[in-house]
Amino acid sequence: MNKILLPSSMIACGLVSLVAVQSHAVKPQTVEFSAGVSKDQSILLQKSINKLSAKGGGVLHMNKGTYTIGRIDLRSNIHLQIDKGTIIIPSFKNLKSWKSNTIFYLGKKGGKIQNVSIEGVGGKFIVKLPKYKKGLRVAIIANVDNFSISNIDIYDNFTKFSSLSFSASGTDKAHRIIPKHGIISNIANYHSAYGYGTVQIQGGYDIKFNNIYSQGGVTLRAETGYKKNNINQTGGVDKIVAHNIMCEDGSSAVMFSPHTIKNGTVQAENIKAKNCGFAVRIERGFISKKYANPNAKIGSFAKGSYVKNIEATYGTTAQLKPKNFVHVPDKLFHLVSHKLNPDGESYSGPSMAGIINSARYKVEIENLATHGFLYQKPIVYYKKPNYRKYKKWSWKSPD
Repeated sequence: MNKILLPSSMIACGLVSLVAVQSHAVKPQTVEFSAGVSKDQSILLQKSINKLSAKGGGVLHMNKGTYTIGRIDLRSNIHLQIDKGTIIIPSFKNLKSWKSNTIFYLGKKGGKIQNVSIEGVGGKFIVKLPKYKKGLRVAIIANVDNFSISNIDIYDNFTKFSSLSFSASGTDKAHRIIPKHGIISNIANYHSAYGYGTVQIQGGYDIKFNNIYSQGGVTLRAETGYKKNNINQTGGVDKIVAHNIMCEDGSSAVMFSPHTIKNGTVQAENIKAKNCGFAVRIERGFISKKYANPNAKIGSFAKGSYVKNIEATYGTTAQLKPKNFVHVPDKLFHLVSHKLNPDGESYSGPSMAGIINSARYKVEIENLATHGFLYQKPIVYYKKPNYRKYKKWSWKSPD
């Protein structure tokens, strides 16, 4: 009886104790891909995963190279190790034209999985996302327990959806399915759209984030806004802990937005934002007309949620939407561009404050430092958007 070889990130987080003992060879297995980046390798990789999982699991190794893969279902007890410098490009083979695309699924399509990881070994591997109107994700993290994802540089293309999307599902709150007990570390996302970024958590329990970066968008978005989850009350996050979260040239590093979901705690510290609208956004809960649930109530985050050690540095080319313009001082409004950014939804403009706090629930704020803000207060509060004043700007993202 031999134990599965585990990635160092899981060992460091204490997740190793949850991994079952398996009877298979300790030596990692290497996927022998066919030559040529243009060749779709998805079927070969999926077969290798299925075969190893059927034997009880183990480590599957990908040598350095450039591979086209997509819609890969990770299986229980599989640890995918990818060499530093490897480039992964999403496959669009047999993808219906109306559907979004995802490279890796963790418990999304084939039922619950457990004890899994995707790790860059020796350093980071690379994911390159092309422009794709329907949306792209590197991974959907869903019905999975005890997992790790680490060491990835993602070169986004202002695509729809956050690169790592944590989902929730189920028929009602009592039968909610969410990812549990995981760690996400050393992930960077470049060229993110305002409305997306590196991570969005619709559902999750006991998940740790460390060293997460986004250029553009929101780095760590605790926004439980998916329509079905709000109707069925199946979304929600709790015991989310984050360290070293950074955003540049974007909207914010950390965002709280509960919609109608009553969430547990989110605790984030060592947060940095440079040339962003805000370092932290603490948004109000609200009931959208599209949430056809007469019992829905305004959402919140639980007592014990906090942000600590926040640093915001002023810049003049942050990502802004017209709803933000009420927070731009008159003396700086000439810096707001009339031309849409490449993401097709935001405008370039000055950083507005260290934190915006619009919430009725309480998130503790400790040790906020701001640099270069001449006319703005460190913390600003909700103001109703002035639609008439800013009618020259488009309030809706183009299709």
